Amino acid sequence: MACSGTTRKCSAGHCVECALPGDCTGVGSVCGADGTCQCRPANSTSLLNNGGFDQTNGLSGWMIDTSGGGTVMLSDASLSDADGCPGSSSANLSFQGGISQCVPAKADIVYYLSYRYTQSVGGALSCIVRLYSELNCGGAAPLIAYSVDSAPTPQNLWTLAAKSLTSPAGTKSASVSCQPVVGGSSTSYVDQISLNTTGTAF
Repeated sequence: MACSGTTRKCSAGHCVECALPGDCTGVGSVCGADGTCQCRPANSTSLLNNGGFDQTNGLSGWMIDTSGGGTVMLSDASLSDADGCPGSSSANLSFQGGISQCVPAKADIVYYLSYRYTQSVGGALSCIVRLYSELNCGGAAPLIAYSVDSAPTPQNLWTLAAKSLTSPAGTKSASVSCQPVVGGSSTSYVDQISLNTTGTAF
C-alpha cells in the first residue's frame, strides 16, 4: 500500500496521518489512537477551558472584552501558535482588547498561572488571576489578585511567563484575564494559558 498526502503513514494496513509522535508537526504534538495528529494537550490539572486555542474551538470558553477600544481575534496561521502546530492558534490581543474566564477554585491550594506570549516591539501583556469568596467570580472585591506580566522580548519569540500563589481561606472561584498593559499601542499573542496545581506549564 502506497500512502501519500495528509495520510502518508501506513499503520495496520491503513493510511493515516501519523503512526508515531515524531510524525506530527509542532512541539509537544501527539499521535492519537485514531492515527491523527493532535496539538499539545493541556495539563490534566488545568482549570481553564481551551487555554491552547485549538482552531476547532476558536475562542470558545473565553469572554471577550473590547470595551477599551481594542480588538480580540483568533490568530489565523499556525505561525501564531506557540508550538507551531498546524491545528492550533493563539489569541491576538490589540490595544486594550482582553479575554477572561471564570472557573471554580478551592481554598488553601497552590495554583500556578502560566502562559506563553509573543508581542510587537514595545509591547507589554498582563495576565491576572483573581480569587473570589463566591461562585462565578461574583460578589464583593476579590480576596486576592495576582499579576503575571510579560517581559521585554525580541519580536516573534515565544516566551513563557509563570508564577504561583496560594488561595486564601474562603476561595470558591477564580478569574483569569489577559490583556495588553494600559497605555500600550501594540499587538500581543497569548497561548497555552493554564491555571493548574502541578507547577508545570500548560
